[in-house]
Amino acid sequence: MKAFFYLLCLLNLGFLFWQFHTGKFNPIASKPITQSSILLVSESARAQRGAVISGVIDQPINHLQQQATDRYLDKVHQVEWQMKPLPTPVVVQLEKPQIAKLTEAKSSAEKSSDSKKLALQSSEKSKEIEKPVTPAVQRKCYDIGPFSDQIVVKKWLASNGIISNQIFQTEVATPSDFQVYYPAAKSSEQARNNKLMLIDKGLQDVWLISAGENKGGISLGVFKEKQRATVFKAQLAARGIQAEILQRKRTQTQWFVSVMLDKASLKKLEAAGNAWSVCSVN
Repeated sequence: MKAFFYLLCLLNLGFLFWQFHTGKFNPIASKPITQSSILLVSESARAQRGAVISGVIDQPINHLQQQATDRYLDKVHQVEWQMKPLPTPVVVQLEKPQIAKLTEAKSSAEKSSDSKKLALQSSEKSKEIEKPVTPAVQRKCYDIGPFSDQIVVKKWLASNGIISNQIFQTEVATPSDFQVYYPAAKSSEQARNNKLMLIDKGLQDVWLISAGENKGGISLGVFKEKQRATVFKAQLAARGIQAEILQRKRTQTQWFVSVMLDKASLKKLEAAGNAWSVCSVN
């Protein structure tokens, strides 16, 4: 580039000197143009000769300037930016073992991340303050009773604030009075003879027992209290009559109710004098 610049400068200087030599820079005296002015032959020849010389000199100078301009433009075009082609993507064909290894590595990485998340969650939960766990109250079924009738059962439930619809009744053999009797005979004829013997000894209120445990025996008297029955037996023994005492039982309808209670509630009812038993369904 420097050489080209120096060349242009040199050409310009040469052209400047040539212009100065030919008198281009000399002042031309203005002469009044008259109608009678005549151009001499020598002047015309000199003018033609100067024009020919100027044409000869200007032609190579113009040619050199054009060549220098062309070379400069060629160099400029060579250093212009060009779009580089994009690299062609390379497709790598993986074999099945390689694909399996990559899949296994990916799954193991996912499992590792999942395990880290779980560990983080568990650590966060462990940092939380654990609330005290209240033990569950265990309740069981109990039969409360006996009661005299269903009305008494409902009143008892209302007074204790207990709700239950499982009210039921049962027939229960309860201890009753005390019977003084003469033992049963082995035969009916012997039984009649025993009755006549007792009447002869002054016992008028006697009768033959027709059913029950003492069937065939003779009832001599019934007492509500065992002590009175024992005294009467002693009096009969003084008369020579060997009698026995039996506490009889009678069937009675009793009412019960099944309720669900915990141990604390059961203790309160037991302290209040309520009888209970475990339900058969437990």
